[in-house]
Amino acid sequence: MKEALIAIDPMALEGKSFEHFCERIRLFQERGFFSEASIASVIHSALYAMPNHFFNAHKRELAKEIQIGVKRACKDKFQFSSVRVLESKSSTNEEMVERLARHGKGLGSDLLVLGSNDRKGLPYWFLGSLSETASLLAPIPILIFKTSVSAGHMSRSPRFVIGIDAAAPPSASDITWLADLARSTGAQLELVYVAPAKKAKADARKILQRQSELFKAKGAGVVRATILTETRSIAHAVADFAEKQDAWLIVTTTPKRTKTRRLFLGSRARHILALTKRPFLNLRGETL
Repeated sequence: MKEALIAIDPMALEGKSFEHFCERIRLFQERGFFSEASIASVIHSALYAMPNHFFNAHKRELAKEIQIGVKRACKDKFQFSSVRVLESKSSTNEEMVERLARHGKGLGSDLLVLGSNDRKGLPYWFLGSLSETASLLAPIPILIFKTSVSAGHMSRSPRFVIGIDAAAPPSASDITWLADLARSTGAQLELVYVAPAKKAKADARKILQRQSELFKAKGAGVVRATILTETRSIAHAVADFAEKQDAWLIVTTTPKRTKTRRLFLGSRARHILALTKRPFLNLRGETL
């Protein structure tokens, strides 16, 4: 079980997206994913139609008002131990992610949980979303729920679909982290390798066999390995497989990169996040 820091948008405490987000958290709590959950919201001057000097003079009262509102909105929807309102120096996604991650690490949280409204179109690709920025930047594992849809079909017992990249397979810490979560939730691990159409699959089988052995050695229960052939893209293949499996999680692990590369060059994880409606967990080499 993991200790979760749940990020709540203080300006979106009602509506279907918020209900779907709370529904997912409660479902995961009921299956033992989270041992404890804390809530954090971030405020900044851009949220309010007032001069900066007025915001600075009254931010304590505003934060208290937000804290009461968030606590009231989440009460009886899922279990949480505390609500904290944080201040960001600016309204940029990068600054807000840094503030949330710093708070999460201070609490000893195992992961940061966010909702995504699944925005589309040109502004999304240029600016990104808070959840996407978090998946690329935050020095803490990120779990993202797509709030545009309800929980939908989930397998009777939890299944985690883990995309395996032969060039950068899960690290030892990634494997330990996921095996611990699988053991506590009784989840089955589905290791997926997408082989290029013209590439022999013998090497892929060796890679998956080795990864399966490593997960089992760390205490994971049922571990299955599947080789898929690339069609439209690797991301499409992994996302489609997770959908067919009614997966509880689709998991990506990525190696450490520089901040510039994480933000601007995109990644396979970013592509999968854009495609899937399943809960998305991203682990990076520097987060564990």
